[in-house]
Amino acid sequence: MYDLTTVEELLNAKEGEQIQFKEAKNRFDSNEAARCCCALANCGGGKLVFGIS
Repeated sequence: MYDLTTVEELLNAKEGEQIQFKEAKNRFDSNEAARCCCALANCGGGKLVFGIS
């Protein structure tokens, strides 16, 4: 669980190799989620944040 400070830092971060923001209005395609996770893993890890456009 993240604290408020960490969430604010994530929201203020710029998308890049270590952080990806994905819009998810109703559902998010599981294949797309898997591709994003694999890409982040191949770059040494990172964060995938859903619900951000």
